[in-house]
Amino acid sequence: MKKTKIFLKYFRSFTSKSSLSLFFIGTFLAALCHILPWSKGWSIFEYALLFSPRWLIFVLLIPVSFLDFKLIQKHKITLGLCTFFLVFFYLNVELPIKIFVSVAEKPNLRVMTTNLGGIGNLKNNYKLRQQIKYSRVDLVAFQEVSAINAERSIPNKWNIECIVASCIASSYDIKPINSISRSLLGGWGNIGALFQLDIKGKAIYVLNIHLETPRKGIEDFQLSTLNLDPIFNNAQNRFLEANIVRDWVNMLSPLIILGDFNMPIESSIYRGAFSKYKNAFNEAGFGLGHTKHTKLIGVRIDHILVDDHFNVVNSWVGNDIGGDHRAVFADIRLTSAL
Repeated sequence: MKKTKIFLKYFRSFTSKSSLSLFFIGTFLAALCHILPWSKGWSIFEYALLFSPRWLIFVLLIPVSFLDFKLIQKHKITLGLCTFFLVFFYLNVELPIKIFVSVAEKPNLRVMTTNLGGIGNLKNNYKLRQQIKYSRVDLVAFQEVSAINAERSIPNKWNIECIVASCIASSYDIKPINSISRSLLGGWGNIGALFQLDIKGKAIYVLNIHLETPRKGIEDFQLSTLNLDPIFNNAQNRFLEANIVRDWVNMLSPLIILGDFNMPIESSIYRGAFSKYKNAFNEAGFGLGHTKHTKLIGVRIDHILVDDHFNVVNSWVGNDIGGDHRAVFADIRLTSAL
């Protein structure tokens, strides 16, 4: 009996300290994800940090909470700092700061973007159409959509222009400019399509993008042979695509970039190519803002970006309408009068 008690005491102590140590290690790795300019050789670690279920890190606190709560009290300051970082920088919970700041600005353009790859029936088209109608948006961008499916989803008498599977729809006049094909990198479809929107005589550039998914690299990874080349090659293609987009529109303004980026804002690729732009949800969103949902994870990979000619007044994520992506909305204001 005495040996059993000694064993249980040792087990509780070892398990508690181990779980707490793993929590601190996980926090440190998450911090590195925000700091390091990840290279191709480190992409496997970045993929694991960015695209695995981020909430799992808090599961590590369950054993110590039940087995040795005094240990938590002992490290409460360190735990508090780690939790603050994880919630606001790793889980990316956004607070509506602008609510607490006097903002007299009113938006003059409401924008929406959504990937329609998982929406292919009339019922979901109707849901999307209603969402667009009652949200009173001025501009909608679709990715992974046919022209027919896009037309079913927008209000009557709206203008619509499509280049391959990228569509822009609006009550304002739209002019397609050009696009860049993924065939440059051996893939299919477009990296993005560039349009010009005419709002009361003011020309605004709108780039609708759909960047390569990291899922391809993960799915092609061969654990049996530890062949990491698919992940490295996928990371390299995603890096090239993002930089092609950056250079493509670098001199255009006023500019809105929106669509399925297939990366969260912590990604080194995102930080390298798009950090100069304002991210609408970061500027004026509230909560997690997940736009892509699976059984285990939610992640924000769909974005609306604007250059310095715009101010962001509000941003939010739409309701589930049947696909695996949810729409992102933003109220924005062009700083020069329309």
